[in-house]
Amino acid sequence: MGGSTVLVLAQQTDPSADLVVDALNRRNVPVMRFDVADHPQRVILTAEHFGGHWSGTLVGLDRAVDLESVRAVHLVRPAPPDPPAAVVGPAREWAIGESAAAVYGVLESLPVPWVTRPRLLIDAQGKPRQLVIAAFCGLRTPRTLITSDPAAARAFAQGSDRPVGYKPIHPAGVRLNVGPSWESVPFRLIDPNDLDDSVRATAHLFQEFVPKQNEVRLTVVGRHMFAVAIHAGSAAARVDWRTDYAALTYDPISVPSDVAEGVRRFQEHYKLNFSAMDFVVSPDGTWTFLENNPAGQWGWIELAAKVPIADAIAELLTEDA
Repeated sequence: MGGSTVLVLAQQTDPSADLVVDALNRRNVPVMRFDVADHPQRVILTAEHFGGHWSGTLVGLDRAVDLESVRAVHLVRPAPPDPPAAVVGPAREWAIGESAAAVYGVLESLPVPWVTRPRLLIDAQGKPRQLVIAAFCGLRTPRTLITSDPAAARAFAQGSDRPVGYKPIHPAGVRLNVGPSWESVPFRLIDPNDLDDSVRATAHLFQEFVPKQNEVRLTVVGRHMFAVAIHAGSAAARVDWRTDYAALTYDPISVPSDVAEGVRRFQEHYKLNFSAMDFVVSPDGTWTFLENNPAGQWGWIELAAKVPIADAIAELLTEDA
């Protein structure tokens, strides 16, 4: 590999990106970290195509990098481009799209590895397809209904021999009233009698509540699998652990061989080298796949469970050195 610099595309306050940058620094690997939101005001991309490849520079506030010197790119949920405030309305949306197309288009055209390529993330994010692919790969999946018909939703919930809950289909969550932040919507149990005509407002995903001994966050980095059992210490966390982090305890665990094989097949299908998967482990030891976040956060679980996820990502970004 001819390049030397790893690009880390992340927001400035991202703790997972911090851990990867630290791991790369320990390897004496040059790093340029920037948020896509800094383009075009604080980061300037100048690229020329000639002879079948792009050359040029990426200039930030504190350093500049030649595109030919890039060895790998790590994508960690950067914010969208931020045009000047004077650009408003439809022109602003157009400018955001142009900046995103330029940054991602040029960088994806470089002959270097990514963790993970944007186009692969887009393909891998859809929860309905994830369930089909997971089942095809041999993983157990929960009964699930997607509908905007309240009668169908009530019939599904009333006909289930397990409690049923709701969770969003789209991975982004709900935009808050102020600022660019997003608030995740947790899984919540429902009463079938509460399913009224408001269900018609949009599509809803209803899913059976799988009996839990504990949940597992399985972070996959290349050939490595870091499985951490999440034990819930409150009623809210036992429904969805994201609602009460203070009530959680963690233990690194091994992955059953059949689950590991299914996960490998899942990764190969989507061509992913990183995933953050959620499983339920039932009292009988059965693992049930819930969903995968191909750009999921993991810094908190590395620190809580002392698993070397950042080192594995740094290794993946530099393995051809």
